[in-house]
Amino acid sequence: MLTTCIVIPTFRPVLLQQALASVNAQTMQPTEVCVMPDDGTHWIARLNRAIEASSCDAMLMLGDDDLLHSEYLEATLPVMEQTGADICYTDLQYFGAMSHVQAARNWTKEDIDENTSPFITSLFRKSIWEKVGGWNPDLIYADWDFWWKCFEAGAKAVHVHKPLFLYRSPGSNVDHIAARRQIMKHHGFSY
Repeated sequence: MLTTCIVIPTFRPVLLQQALASVNAQTMQPTEVCVMPDDGTHWIARLNRAIEASSCDAMLMLGDDDLLHSEYLEATLPVMEQTGADICYTDLQYFGAMSHVQAARNWTKEDIDENTSPFITSLFRKSIWEKVGGWNPDLIYADWDFWWKCFEAGAKAVHVHKPLFLYRSPGSNVDHIAARRQIMKHHGFSY
């Protein structure tokens, strides 16, 4: 079985306790858990260093305000291993200000647009991270750029159709559309 590291950037100790409780409740435990400071400016560089230092095969980034369903690793790791996928992503369950399930969209060249990418908390192989040069610390939405670089490098992604990533919703945020379009333009798409 693939070894797994869960990396949790944090600046909110109260919420971190909840995130860690969801990691501890996993029916299949990760090999490593790395909690790192998130100062809002250098956390992507720290994330890259944490991934580089890990000896695990697969990585999962979890925000300190988000949670994992107890079966997240049990449902994704075997699928990743059996299919040889570089990325394994799930559907999302909002909680907090909103409470509903959002199915992840297909991640294929035909379906790609500013609303298509795996959610930030998606399992990925360390080898694809190495191949694409990690996360870009100069971008606010470095996860979207990372998924695009993976796509451009020919990464194989597989979707587990269950809401296993629990995303704490603070309410509406429309700023991400402009950021996604900027990243798409960076990767050769135009509007």
